[in-house]
Amino acid sequence: MKTDSLSDSRYDVYRSALLTRDVLLAILRRIQREHAKRNSEFLKTLAEFQFVPGGTYSNRLRRYTVLAIRGPMLIVRYEDDTVDELTTEIQRRIITNMKLERGPENHSPTSSTSER
Repeated sequence: MKTDSLSDSRYDVYRSALLTRDVLLAILRRIQREHAKRNSEFLKTLAEFQFVPGGTYSNRLRRYTVLAIRGPMLIVRYEDDTVDELTTEIQRRIITNMKLERGPENHSPTSSTSER
């Protein structure tokens, strides 16, 4: 009889471990799905990024406001009131790269960054 109770006890421990494993795997799958969804939404946001006249953006050196968009160029004013022209596509790529570096957890839809 003692052997049967020991065997039952081992079986219960084994069954409990399997249930715990199944629960942990279910939680992990859910986290992976949520993470994939968040990354997908983040990448879609990056792909749809557009500069807006009057919008304020920052590069690694300083902030600027887009005054106008003329063809492939952005006319910008820096905080020190100097005006400059930046290439739109290059700025878009830099913004995308900087946001990818920060990742979706640190993504703020209202703030944009770029670099000259």
